Amino acid sequence: MKLFLINLDRDSKRLAWMEKQLRQIERLPSDWEIVRLSNPPKSAYMPVEKLEGGLEVIRYWRVPNNTGAYLINKKGAQKFLDVGAQRLRTIDVDMRRPWEHGMVTYGIVPAPFILNAFAGSSIDDIAQRTDLPWRKRGQKTTLAGQFDSLAYKIKAFGLSGALKCMAKNASVSLRKRLSLHKGLPGNYRINR
Repeated sequence: MKLFLINLDRDSKRLAWMEKQLRQIERLPSDWEIVRLSNPPKSAYMPVEKLEGGLEVIRYWRVPNNTGAYLINKKGAQKFLDVGAQRLRTIDVDMRRPWEHGMVTYGIVPAPFILNAFAGSSIDDIAQRTDLPWRKRGQKTTLAGQFDSLAYKIKAFGLSGALKCMAKNASVSLRKRLSLHKGLPGNYRINR
């Protein structure tokens, strides 16, 4: 069994059945380096493995922000630390850019941990302030960064899967604009 660490943010609430679910770690893909446990997808995702209790291991098209709860193994942690000197953003923002740190990233749906269990976060309060200089710096994405992101996604999903993800995201975005309804995680699921 691989050595791993589970991080639980103080804003996450542990669900009663989580201990049983953690026993399923052996069923994760063999290449996993980080598995997000508290992040519902906000864009296309592809199921990779079914788990007990109605859970699925997924690949995210766009890794959601936040680090409320996740599993990380030693190899993934080392990769993330190796690019630490280049870190200009907060950790949760850097972790959602696997093309920069190289961690093989998966998620679990439905998310087994609830974010913001205490009904508020100081990070959320700060996030509302767009006048902060670091916030403005973090919003810029270079053309090279966009290319690296797309190359990573094509490698992770294959060309066919990448095209399906882009079509799904465009479809959900259009439906949301036309109906003014917020997309639910299930709306973003694509098949292999």
